[in-house]
Amino acid sequence: PLVMFDRVLKSLNINQVINANEEGSYSATKHLIQQSYRKIIHFGGPLSINVYQERYAGYVKALEEADIGLDEALIFRTVLTQKEGQECIQKILQSGLEFDAFAAASDYSACGACLELEKAGISIPDQVGLVGFANESFTELIGMSSVEQYSVDMGTTSAKLLLEEIEGRQKDAPQMQRQLVIVPKLIIRKSSSRGK
Repeated sequence: PLVMFDRVLKSLNINQVINANEEGSYSATKHLIQQSYRKIIHFGGPLSINVYQERYAGYVKALEEADIGLDEALIFRTVLTQKEGQECIQKILQSGLEFDAFAAASDYSACGACLELEKAGISIPDQVGLVGFANESFTELIGMSSVEQYSVDMGTTSAKLLLEEIEGRQKDAPQMQRQLVIVPKLIIRKSSSRGK
């Protein structure tokens, strides 16, 4: 008996519990656009992993919908940890790249960006807006907007599916592959709110 969750191989015919990552990233980027940010950096992960493919797709979709051209210079792959976020921001600031917001695929990289921007005297959210992904416990403490992915619900649902599959096999019941989707929610805090 096997249940995959979060990072899944959709080609496998097994039970899966996934997050609507594209929808979550789309809502985060759209929110930044609604707050009048236009040069939005994307801190992403490797596109070989479904989670980061989907979060990137949501970012692109929101830009396209707002008729904002996709600028490859604003896209940074494999920036997921706090340290990577800090190092990347240092390079960005040194390069003179123009930006006014971040839509990050990870709260940790967004936190790293936040720390370096504050060191540089850049005001959040007046000059730069910031949204992370996962709604880690520290995001509320620092007032950072984030996408709640309901990881506890994902774990609970995965465990229930696995137990149902085990019980079904014991009863020789026919097994049907199911894919359950957890819908994320954008949590708006001060890091992305310009009062618009």
